[in-house]
Amino acid sequence: MATYTSTGTAVDASLNLLPLGTNERYIYGSSRLGMERWYVTTDGNQLYDMRWYSGNTFRRGYKNYELSNHLGNVLATISDKKKGVPLAHSSLIDYFEADLQTAQDYYPFGMLMPHRSYASTANYRFGFNGKENDNESKGLGNQQDYGMRVYDTRIGRFLSVDPITKDYPQITPYQYASDRPIDGLDFDGLEFLVQTIIRSLLDFL
Repeated sequence: MATYTSTGTAVDASLNLLPLGTNERYIYGSSRLGMERWYVTTDGNQLYDMRWYSGNTFRRGYKNYELSNHLGNVLATISDKKKGVPLAHSSLIDYFEADLQTAQDYYPFGMLMPHRSYASTANYRFGFNGKENDNESKGLGNQQDYGMRVYDTRIGRFLSVDPITKDYPQITPYQYASDRPIDGLDFDGLEFLVQTIIRSLLDFL
């Protein structure tokens, strides 16, 4: 499977350059499927290259894939590794299990459920509604940037007034998805969209 940036740029272009030279690329299909991460030294030399045509040894475990529900909520991430489970009293492999990296569950408006999260390594950047978490502001998964506005998952409200609030005088200008988080979502912080409409648009594109 190929790896592309959000603009369709070829696989060699870096999307993010994180501290200490850690790099990330997003993996796309019809939507974002996950993320590839590899590491470079402080002088810029790449340690692990996932491309088959490089001269480096191929290593697994640097790609994470999202497992999401119908609303795009990232419920779990798995790596590209598989873990062999041996037969009882034997060294032979009986079957394989996925290499689970993170898992979490949400309340309807996006707050993480206590004691229902797991992370084997660093937490995955995306969560509720498939949006990127801003963990530095209010803690893990408590704030997200939707583009038009910033959202607080603990109170189920945006932190600023809806730019098109005049078109919807019957609801609060701080609401998320018209207070209907089960069958729809707030795609960019503007207005409620039914989940089936979004899926149809993505399939059409």
